[in-house]
Amino acid sequence: MGRMFNPPHPGETLKEDVLPTLGLTVTEAAQQLGVTRTALSRVLNGHAAISPEMARRIEALQAMRDRITFEQADAFEVVQRYADDANAFFFVDPPYTAGGKKAGARLYTHNEIDHEGLFALMASVRGSVMLTYDDAPEVRSMAERHGFRIEPVPMKNTHHEVIRELLILKP
Repeated sequence: MGRMFNPPHPGETLKEDVLPTLGLTVTEAAQQLGVTRTALSRVLNGHAAISPEMARRIEALQAMRDRITFEQADAFEVVQRYADDANAFFFVDPPYTAGGKKAGARLYTHNEIDHEGLFALMASVRGSVMLTYDDAPEVRSMAERHGFRIEPVPMKNTHHEVIRELLILKP
């Protein structure tokens, strides 16, 4: 009689192969999967089964990851490289230094941004665009001048005050 094979729990594969490949912590993966960290930890440690719903969510997460390119590089160079791709989606979150704001200068080493140039470049790309900015008159003016749609969104700052930021969108 042959030896019985005891395959590893699927959570072990997730823990050792999938999460590191996706570059996710347990907390980040739980958030993206829409489950509690405790529930995901129970699966990863072999104490709970993977439900069919969680399996579908993991599959969707993996499929989405394969369609996204993250680059830590000069935004102007990256955007120019993909500017003619109508299927590209550009998300840019520049340091908030427009209109004399100092937060970006305090938080980022490379905070000197040509905001007008960034708006002109993003207006010229074929793909979709989302920029995030502080809600400042100068920012609204640049967005309007370059034909972007502006959506104010509430957020909390580090002092837990509700302030408004802008999503600047194309189309």
